[in-house]
Amino acid sequence: MTAKEKFIPVQETFLNALMKTKKNVEINLINGIVLKCKIISSDNFSILIDSNNKKSLVYKHSIAFIK
Repeated sequence: MTAKEKFIPVQETFLNALMKTKKNVEINLINGIVLKCKIISSDNFSILIDSNNKKSLVYKHSIAFIK
């Protein structure tokens, strides 16, 4: 990668857009559970969500996909 090329973190961009819009999303976990929630915050390893006015911490390695 040259100095002119800029690394674009796709995961961070996607999660930041969901946090800004405050839309409800469905997080599908690898064990089949579907979480309908809003994403509050995220870091390198986890996502803080709000589901039915209850906050929960979900580890990213347990997520299959988000829609």
